[in-house]
Amino acid sequence: MKKNFKILAFVLILGNTIACSQNKSDQELISSLTFTVSGESFEMIFVEGEMFIMGCTGEQRDDCEDNERPAHEATLSVFYMSKYEVTQKLWKVVMWSDINRSYNFGCKDCPIEQVSWNDAQKFISKLSTLTDRNFRLPTEAEWEYAARGGKRSKEYKYNGDNNIDEIAWYIENYQKSKYGKQRTTHPVGMKKNNELSLHDVSGNVWE
Repeated sequence: MKKNFKILAFVLILGNTIACSQNKSDQELISSLTFTVSGESFEMIFVEGEMFIMGCTGEQRDDCEDNERPAHEATLSVFYMSKYEVTQKLWKVVMWSDINRSYNFGCKDCPIEQVSWNDAQKFISKLSTLTDRNFRLPTEAEWEYAARGGKRSKEYKYNGDNNIDEIAWYIENYQKSKYGKQRTTHPVGMKKNNELSLHDVSGNVWE
């Protein structure tokens, strides 16, 4: 792509409560949570943490970057991650602003991009206030673990499939976009989800 698009994804941390019933004989994890802000809804997917191997693993074969080596152990607690990338319309209702710095503006269901870390923090602060919950950006380990499919991982080469065209918009296929002013990004959720039902974990924009 011509631009190094940036996107934010927000994660809701529930700590040790893990959103389950107190009766262990009737314990049911809440697989997803839905929030609505000014009529715009977004869904958070439950991710059950564990120890995993982070970095360059066997299924990636020769496609690893130098900074992914050596592979190493990482351990995560439970968390919730947004099912989709933050869209331009969600950004608008949370920030109460018509200002859209996205390179591919004019596509309300496309991800918001050209977002700085400071912009992301302002968005997260307002979103947390509006929903009375604590959102934040994912850590690198949380992002990678969720992208790999968490405990449901089938060890695909890419995030949800061995065929990259099934799960991602990227340099070879994004030119087919008919959305937005620049026709670069696509509406979220058009590609196949991964094992955790997360969409666009790779592709569409660079996270």
